[in-house]
Amino acid sequence: QTSKFPSWGYGVKQGDTTLQRGWGPAGKKRAPGAAGLNQSFSAVSGWLMAKLAGIDTTIPGFQRIRLEPWIPQSHPEGSEGTPVSWVKAHYDSVRGRIQVQWNRLEGGGLLYVFTIPVQTTATVRLPMGPASKLLVDGKAPGADNRFPGGFLQTDKKEKITLNVIQSGTYRIEVK
Repeated sequence: QTSKFPSWGYGVKQGDTTLQRGWGPAGKKRAPGAAGLNQSFSAVSGWLMAKLAGIDTTIPGFQRIRLEPWIPQSHPEGSEGTPVSWVKAHYDSVRGRIQVQWNRLEGGGLLYVFTIPVQTTATVRLPMGPASKLLVDGKAPGADNRFPGGFLQTDKKEKITLNVIQSGTYRIEVK
């Protein structure tokens, strides 16, 4: 475990007895008497789900969801260790379990596996350089950019967007 900023270990080293409200600038302390979080669902754990795992809803009731994980390419200045190499998370929505897992592949690729519950559609956004190849369940999308369960589009921000219109489990490889 690290005790360098940003980490939970850093807060312990600084004398915190409860979770921080968030990971603000290194070395900045709370005002005397200011409360920490005394609950299990802190801003940090919410960030892990919404950003690192990338699970979010676009309309109430999880009828349409967005899966857009943040995949760090390096670590913040002053931190130690290696960048995050995998994430596995799930969220039990009112429509069913949403699952995501991403792993860095040797050679710089990415494996992304996700499950969309019934009566739910999803927009999935993943990083993809101009020379990258994409496989959906082991197959390249057709010439019309369709794959079983949806279609894809690219943008100029080096991301690929998959519009998933059918529930199920999908395996995406970006090489």
